[in-house]
Amino acid sequence: MGSNVALDFSNQDLVFGLVNKRVLDTERFCVLQGNLLQEGVLEDVITRVQPQIIIHCAGLTKIDHCERQPERAYLLNANLPKKVAEFTSQLKIKLLHISTATVFDGKDGPYSENDTPHPLSVYAKTKLEGEKAVLRQDPNAIIARVSLFGWSPSGERSLAEFFFNHLKQEKMVHGFTDVVFCPLFVNHLGPIFRSLMEGNFRGLYHVTSSYCLSKYEFGRLVAEKFGFDPDLIQPLSVEEGDLIAERSKDLRLSNRKLVRDTKQEPPPLSTGLDEFYTRYQQGYPQMLQKMIKKRY
Repeated sequence: MGSNVALDFSNQDLVFGLVNKRVLDTERFCVLQGNLLQEGVLEDVITRVQPQIIIHCAGLTKIDHCERQPERAYLLNANLPKKVAEFTSQLKIKLLHISTATVFDGKDGPYSENDTPHPLSVYAKTKLEGEKAVLRQDPNAIIARVSLFGWSPSGERSLAEFFFNHLKQEKMVHGFTDVVFCPLFVNHLGPIFRSLMEGNFRGLYHVTSSYCLSKYEFGRLVAEKFGFDPDLIQPLSVEEGDLIAERSKDLRLSNRKLVRDTKQEPPPLSTGLDEFYTRYQQGYPQMLQKMIKKRY
């Protein structure tokens, strides 16, 4: 998400992107390197850049990795956002912090921003702690709970890429029939984030598509868009998957508050899938992958 949003914002703004181990090489925005868990790094970056806004999307996002590394998950997903919010509050910097639909247990969706979260996994619990910490430290911050798909520099971060990579090689893959979500194309985030920040909104927002479907159905749509065989996707219950952490099944988020306040409907899923395909035809994934300069 960070790379895509930085590229999109760079069309109008001077953008600084902070990376840790994976160095990016691009002329579109300024790339800084640093480990935010190291003492003094966050302070140094803010002092050097003096940003007007911060979009904070750093975190440990792989759910099973968080289950194996709960202490690291807490540091990245809960403690770090708190520290960021302390600075943004003191320095009057607008903060938009990224969170997740998985803060809900998935038993009674769709969920609004007023519904009480009940996280199941270490990932979800630490992300919820991060939300609470941000709003305690900086009541003017925005928390954007997102469900995304798109292209990434590694080529393997989003569910759409997962299906694409397997289907392109004509490999059989499973799709969960009982996990329902409302995916939004990552490159549609920029205008929405801009509207939220320029409108001086604050608090929780569900930034998702208005169209919801199962991950199995989503995979079939990806297959059909690229002309792959959709029958390569085998239906499976999430409970039968080889997973460590417990997953929420109903991840539907209501975006009514977002639509009401920004006065704009997020682009439909069909538009997102069209652009996902078009960007592939234009070489966008290859451009992202070429940005990776060095791995440690």
